[in-house]
Amino acid sequence: MNTDDLYDMLGLGDALPDIPEDRIDHKDYEAPEATTRNDTAIAVDQWGLRRGRELAACPRWQATGLDEHAASDCFAAAFEPNPELQPCNDRFREQFFTALLETPDYSAMHGSTMLDDIASEIAALHYGDELAKARPKPDEKRDMSDFGKPDPELGAEIHAEEPVTEWKVVGDGVEVTTEKETYRGNRLIVTAGAWAGKLLAGLGVPLTVMRQVMLWIDVSANPYTFRRDRFPIFIADVPGGPFYGLPAIDEYGLKIARHYGAPELSSPDEVNWDATTEDVPAVKAFLDRHVLGASGPVTNGQVCMYTLTPDKHFVIDVHPLYPQVSVACGFSGHGFKFASVVGEILADLAERGQTNHAIEMFSAKRFGV
Repeated sequence: MNTDDLYDMLGLGDALPDIPEDRIDHKDYEAPEATTRNDTAIAVDQWGLRRGRELAACPRWQATGLDEHAASDCFAAAFEPNPELQPCNDRFREQFFTALLETPDYSAMHGSTMLDDIASEIAALHYGDELAKARPKPDEKRDMSDFGKPDPELGAEIHAEEPVTEWKVVGDGVEVTTEKETYRGNRLIVTAGAWAGKLLAGLGVPLTVMRQVMLWIDVSANPYTFRRDRFPIFIADVPGGPFYGLPAIDEYGLKIARHYGAPELSSPDEVNWDATTEDVPAVKAFLDRHVLGASGPVTNGQVCMYTLTPDKHFVIDVHPLYPQVSVACGFSGHGFKFASVVGEILADLAERGQTNHAIEMFSAKRFGV
């Protein structure tokens, strides 16, 4: 007996609705703010939670890769004639069931029949399949191929692999010398990362460099636990740390690193770019104590750099000596997520010498050097 025949036998026919593709936003879903959020998108009692656990234990459900709370939602949507939506920790699932409950087919199904327990299980499995198909998969990566590309319509150019050796002010303009050529312009923005200490030596900001190592841990023994729809991005302020981590999105597993905690260096030339066995014990000790199930071997390691200011806050300012030069440096390990607004601020400073954004705390003058 195929699935369609089984639906007909149970009196479901074609009543099980498919979710229209245009009702599900595959980008980050922003639900209305709520005071509290719940494990389920539909309000369920203890019986409903138990039915979800029972459904999640069956092989057919496990093939979807969804958890027992999703199973409770799917069962409640099938069994309850008037399910009550509620704010959910899984915002994609909240959106999915909001869309499902608004479909005419869903209303028609509950208007014409009351599904019994067995029929509700079958309908719940159908909803689980639909939810699993709609949800972005854990190994899908955001396409950032256009990030940082120049806009040809604005005449932008990128000269990669061309180290800058010096820059200087010439009259009202600037001159930048690289290993290949000398460029001249009216305005200059310096965002030199760990090399800012050298290129902005006259800025009066004491900058140091810190080697940071990111490790990936094999969690194949517990793959479900560390998926990104189950395991959060976190930072833990604990002795020996802080440590931060990200869920497993590929074959390398759980990403984990210590935030700060390494020696401060005077130059990026002092950085050892190879991850070594000496980088592992502190991370392993944190995982053994705080992250149950992340005891697998290290699968990968990469080295990056932080550029630190004494107070670990950014420097974003017009150069105190040269108004045609704007600077951004010392992001201290937490700057990338602010890249878009920092770019906007730097454009303001280069074009107008000021910005409407409140950047007083990022002044280069605050160190009094």
